Amino acid sequence: ALRHFREAPKLDPEHAKAKAEYKQAKKLSKLMEKIEGVLGKDVEGKGRQKQIEREELYDEGRQLLADALDLSPPAVYRSSLYRDLCICNTKTRRVEESLAHCTKHNSHEGTSISSRMLYAEALVLNERFEEAMVEYRAVLEADQHSKEAREGLQQAERLYKRSKEI
Repeated sequence: ALRHFREAPKLDPEHAKAKAEYKQAKKLSKLMEKIEGVLGKDVEGKGRQKQIEREELYDEGRQLLADALDLSPPAVYRSSLYRDLCICNTKTRRVEESLAHCTKHNSHEGTSISSRMLYAEALVLNERFEEAMVEYRAVLEADQHSKEAREGLQQAERLYKRSKEI
């Protein structure tokens, strides 16, 4: 897209909308590079310090993703931005935000297995266990060999039973 926007001034140097769109695309491109740099880092180890570093990366990534969405990116980017925001909010245990962004991602992606898994995780985080169990079962119907879905379903059932006991 940036290459095409660079060609536009050659054809019509006074086209204001093309200049504005080029600036937006350039800002979005820089933000996407920063996001890849932050969220692409693998933090190894299971120690407390590594966990803190990982949470800081998710917080930084969350801010960058929110900035990218503020630029009103094309629809082709929105789904992945919502997915990454969903992941960051779920990992940092931001209850309402995780469900909101996972719902938006799920509405963009539809019935893909990965989007349903993220949505189910957000439902568990929001203590909506019955809905989460429905999502996990739907994933298991689509992919019977999904270890993550099986474990998620077991966890949701366990938490649901515990919530009923309380």
